[in-house]
Amino acid sequence: MAKYNIKPSIKTAQTQKNDFARITRYFNPKKGVTRFRLVPIGTEPDGSVFPFRKVDFYGFNAFRQKTVSPTTFGKEDPIKKFILAKQMDQELKSELLKRFQVQTRYIAAVVVREKDDFSGTSLVGKENVRLLDLAKTQYEKILNWFLNEDEYGSIIYPDETGFDMEIVKTQDAQGKWTVEIDVKRKPSPLSPKADVIDSMMTLDLDSLIREEFTVLSDEELLGKLKDALVEINAASSQEEETVTAPAPRPTPAPRSQKEAASAPSRQEKAASPSAPVSGQIGDIDDAAIDALLADEDPF
Repeated sequence: MAKYNIKPSIKTAQTQKNDFARITRYFNPKKGVTRFRLVPIGTEPDGSVFPFRKVDFYGFNAFRQKTVSPTTFGKEDPIKKFILAKQMDQELKSELLKRFQVQTRYIAAVVVREKDDFSGTSLVGKENVRLLDLAKTQYEKILNWFLNEDEYGSIIYPDETGFDMEIVKTQDAQGKWTVEIDVKRKPSPLSPKADVIDSMMTLDLDSLIREEFTVLSDEELLGKLKDALVEINAASSQEEETVTAPAPRPTPAPRSQKEAASAPSRQEKAASPSAPVSGQIGDIDDAAIDALLADEDPF
């Protein structure tokens, strides 16, 4: 078995330790026990390997699919930046920030072991690499094994010195899912075939993330913001139209001439500003939306 010259990125591991489906490669473990192996293809600028990527996803309500925020790649989020920079109704601003908030997950490249082939003899190459989506607690557990090489060994190595792991997914009577991860104590190679490992090692984790999840340009993201504004405006207008008219008021008792003189006229009542309709979010008609998203740089 060929030896692979892998320099683990302990620096990145230490930093991230405290920094807390239409997809073809996406791996969502099923109920029960699933055995898998990390594929160390996350390369750092210094050439070291860190097999995870911290990925910020927009919420499903905003995009209806797993869409990656530019903050994942060290860039500013144009939607959040735009919302915070623009002058707008505070209720509208809060609604937009809530709709476009991101959730942080941790993505790792893995190979899923078949129950009848834990040794990996059936693996053919890079086609077998999947993307595992980890919550913070699961990521930190694997990270602890990664950092404690003296106790657990080199869990990321693809040769015979590396280790497999297991995901145990259960569901209780109330329907709540629990996911536990454990490391296998017996070392084994990722595959008994060196050419299969070589094929997997040609992949790049960042490229896989860009290919498998939705990554939009700044212009496309701001287009999604405009869609949200149009949707909120339509809902606000519909609510305004469906507000029920007030019940008829009883006929008032006759007033004295002095009371009648001091009471406002109908014309004065019509000219006075009315209270905003309950539930309406700011003044965001079509013209206001276009003005809000004008080409002028608001920053």
